[in-house]
Amino acid sequence: MKRKILSLLLALCLVVGMMPVAASAAEGDQFNLTPITADTKDLISGNYVLNDNITLSNGPLTVKSGSNVTLTLNEECTLTNATGQHTIVVENGGNLTISGSGTVDNVSHGKAALVNNGITVINGGTFLRSKEDGTGPYDKP
Repeated sequence: MKRKILSLLLALCLVVGMMPVAASAAEGDQFNLTPITADTKDLISGNYVLNDNITLSNGPLTVKSGSNVTLTLNEECTLTNATGQHTIVVENGGNLTISGSGTVDNVSHGKAALVNNGITVINGGTFLRSKEDGTGPYDKP
């Protein structure tokens, strides 16, 4: 009987001892990196990385309300919108931090590379409208 109680207490100690490690894993830890793919759509809290040239296939990358997202744009990588869509949308209540030296492009007339309804911090990257065909005074010739 004493051995069973002792075994139970040791098992409980092991479980309690592991809890601080799991609780200390923050959103920004580098092991939580998720690469962006053509099918990526909704971004929930975490770190996302653009590792390749990607043309989105099913709508904009959307930072959901209540999410804290970090997007790293790796060098020489371009994120391009799905036809007729914005490239990145930050919902009201969403937080996005963008860093790196890659590019966010929008090739659809009347759409944007970034639509910000939340909080966005831009620490790097290039934002383009590479195929803009507008005729206003500030459009490319």
